This record gives sequence, structure tokens and C-alpha cells, in this order.
Amino acid sequence: MKKIIGPEKENTVEITPIKDVKKTAPKKDNGKNKQPKTKGKRAKFASKDGRGKRDWSFYAIVVSLIIILIPTLIVGVTLFRATRGTGKPIIGHRFDNDLAPKIEKDDMSALQQSLESIKGVEKVNVELKTATLRIYLDMPQESDKKAVEAAANEAEKILNSKFDPKQYFSAEGSKLQYDYEIYTYNELSEDSLIYIINKTSRMTKANKQYLSEPVSKEMRDELLEIQNNRDNPVKEGVEGEGAEVETTE
Repeated sequence: MKKIIGPEKENTVEITPIKDVKKTAPKKDNGKNKQPKTKGKRAKFASKDGRGKRDWSFYAIVVSLIIILIPTLIVGVTLFRATRGTGKPIIGHRFDNDLAPKIEKDDMSALQQSLESIKGVEKVNVELKTATLRIYLDMPQESDKKAVEAAANEAEKILNSKFDPKQYFSAEGSKLQYDYEIYTYNELSEDSLIYIINKTSRMTKANKQYLSEPVSKEMRDELLEIQNNRDNPVKEGVEGEGAEVETTE
């Protein structure tokens, strides 16, 4: 208590001691108590680790994009490979572990030189495609059946002398070997003579026939009649040849 003495009255004023007040520093905000910022009408709520929450729609969009991307990539890769392979032959593996021993280009060249010595042959062509050895003998136009057959038989003898038939043209179990076809012709027209000798690796004996002559004449005549009816259809209500169809204007 402190006394104040004056001329008239003695006033007393009560003084209370001031307690020590510890200064406390403001608490640091580490982001836990931050209020979410709003942008427009939508607010991004913060999670405990500070990252934004993602609802099911986000994952649905990601999955949808992946589903669309997979077939798109497959189609794109296929189109790219097809574009690069345009004009190139497709080489498969049809004859893996087959065709042993193989017929090389040098062997074909030597065979062609031997075939050119056949009497009456004007031109010889030898080719090997899809495991089939094909021989073409072009004969003069005046060649008859006897000459055409003789040239084909001579070509087969030369072929078998160059390549052992048991090794090159005979299959063993599941192992396939080469087939061969020998074509002999005098001209390429409707009246030409075309003779063929062909043998696959599964055949024990070669087949010989004229492709220019039908195996069954009856079947040939029947097929020709069917073709003729298609090319010249008969109109309904018209009988006999040369009949005219009346027309009205």
C-alpha cells in the first residue's frame, strides 16, 4: 500500500505487483492447420501428408487410357511393320528340318546346261519355287506327240542323273523333300501339245499325261455345254434357234 498525503484528505491507492509474464513465441505452422485453398467452386482438400486426395474418377480415367492405349499400340506397330514390308516377299518356315540335301543355284545352272543338249529343244527354263523344281522345254511348233514325249522323258533322265531321286525327291517319314514338274510344249495356243511329268516327294512313281487332252471326254463335253449355256442364256418363251422376241413400244 502506498499512502498519498495531501492538504485535505489522505488517499490510499492499492498497487498490485505485476507478475512476470513469459513471452511465448507463436507456434509454427507446418501445414497441418492450413486451410484448403479454393479455386472456383471446387476445393482441393489436403491430406495428412500434404498431397491432394484423388477420388475414384482419377483412377477410372487412368485405367481407361491404358485400355485404349494397348490396342492402339498394337495396331500402330502392325501398320508400321506392314508399311516397311511392302513389296517384300513373306518368308515363312514351312520347310524347317526338311529339304536336306539342298539344291543350290550352281546345281540348277549345271542342270539347265545339260537340258539344253536335248534334241529338238529350242529353249530351256529351270526354276525352283516353294520346294518344287520346274523345268520348261519349248519345242518347235511342228513337233508331234512322239517328239514332245521323248524330250520330256530325256529331261527326267538327266534330272535323276544330276540329283539322286531317293535323296532329293523322296520323303522319309515326316521329312519332306523336293517335288519336280517337267513341262514340254510345242506352242502356246488352243491346238498346242502340252505334256507334263510330275512327282511329289510322297509319290513312288511319276505321273505322265497330256494337259492339252482331257482325261474324260464326257466330263469335258458336259463342262463345255454348261459354259456355253452361261455365255448364251436362252430367254423364256422362246423356242428354237433364230426365234425373235416381240417387243412393244
